[in-house]
Order: sequence, then structure tokens, then C-alpha cells
Amino acid sequence: TESRRKAKESLLLHDIAVVCRALYERDSRESFCHPSLWLGPLTEEGRDKLNVTPSLARHFIVGAKAEGIEFNSARSVTANLLTVSPQCFRFDDRVALYREIVALDKEMGGWNKAPAFGGPIPSRVTIRRNFLIEDALGQVAKLGRATKGRIEVTFVNEAGLAEAGLDHGGLVKEFLEEFAKKCFDPNLALFRSTDDGCLHPSPLAEHQDNGLPLLYLVGMVIGKCLYEGIMLDVK
Repeated sequence: TESRRKAKESLLLHDIAVVCRALYERDSRESFCHPSLWLGPLTEEGRDKLNVTPSLARHFIVGAKAEGIEFNSARSVTANLLTVSPQCFRFDDRVALYREIVALDKEMGGWNKAPAFGGPIPSRVTIRRNFLIEDALGQVAKLGRATKGRIEVTFVNEAGLAEAGLDHGGLVKEFLEEFAKKCFDPNLALFRSTDDGCLHPSPLAEHQDNGLPLLYLVGMVIGKCLYEGIMLDVK
């Protein structure tokens, strides 16, 4: 029947995309293909850019759970190919789509609204500069989804006094950058540095006190930075 034929085509396309992703990951470790090869199919079809639309962004937030990994429509073909084998699309286009997804997520969740207009109450954390990692682990790690909203940071100096100032985004940015800087320091042994300066999680991390919870918190911090468009000096 027609439905069975479409189901078989969907499964075949999904398997092809999975194989393409596996080849790409292998090429990332030791290159054997020209970078333009992965964009070949789209270039041959005359599609120079990904058509970033609110409906495509909505698919990743709402539609993906309902439709699953099925290549059953023009929109879901694009969306699921982006999910399974994203290297088939230009990086700049994927960044543009990500920004559209974040903007839509903020709108749907009310994360960009002030409390007076129905937005969530800001999360407040107090961070001692001498114990920045410990305080972050004790307070920020518990926020969960609330990290998508506004976080108000109060710093406590070495003398135990709260530093003056209102957090209009600058203090939380400083906190995120300082936390990342300390955690990515190879001397902390949470991460190791490769010969070309790239970082990856250290096998020793799980043997440290709070090593795995700290790695989870690092992921939350990176996610917050990506969500807010904050650049970290790390690769």
C-alpha cells in the first residue's frame, strides 16, 4: 500500500542519513574528504541556503516529539536531516536556525518577559569569589529549566562583603565566564587539552569529588551561554 511504501522510504532515508553522519564523524577525526562534499547534494539541487522559517523552528520544539524520526513531508525531511545528519547544511544556516529556535522557545516559555507581564521570577544566587565553583554547584545546578530565565548574581568578595551593583546582565555574564575559565583549566583535571589546544573531558573527572556533577554543571553553563549568545574563550 501507499502508506507502507512511504514507511519504507522514510526508513531508508533515515538509514542513509545515519551512515552519512558516521562517515562525517570519521572524517572529522582524520579528514579524507573535501569539506564541500557534505554539502554536495544540496548544492547540486541548486539550494544555496537553508530556508529558516518559524514553522521549521517550531518543529524542533513541538513537532519533533509528535512526528518522530520520519521523513514523511518536505518540512520533516529537512528537520530530521538536520537532526540526524546536520553537516549536510551550512554552518551559518544552522546558526540562523538555532537562533530562530531560541527566540521561539523564549517566546513560548515566557522566558523573555518581565514578571509583571507574566514572566518567571528571576533566580537569585550568591557567589563567593573564593568559592565560585562550590557555590555554583550548590545553587546554579539546582535551577534546572529556570536557567533559561533571568539569573541575578550577587558576588561576595574575599572579605565576606556583598559587592555593590545591580545585575542587568553583566554580572551573570561575568559569573558564567569565570566559572567556565576555572572549570576548563586543565589543572583542575576536569578536562584535558590536546596538542592543538582543544579540550575534552578527562577520564579522571569521575574519580574526583563532585567530578561528574561538575561536568553536568559545565554543560548547563555552556547551554546558558549558547541560549543567551554569550561567547566563551574556549574550544
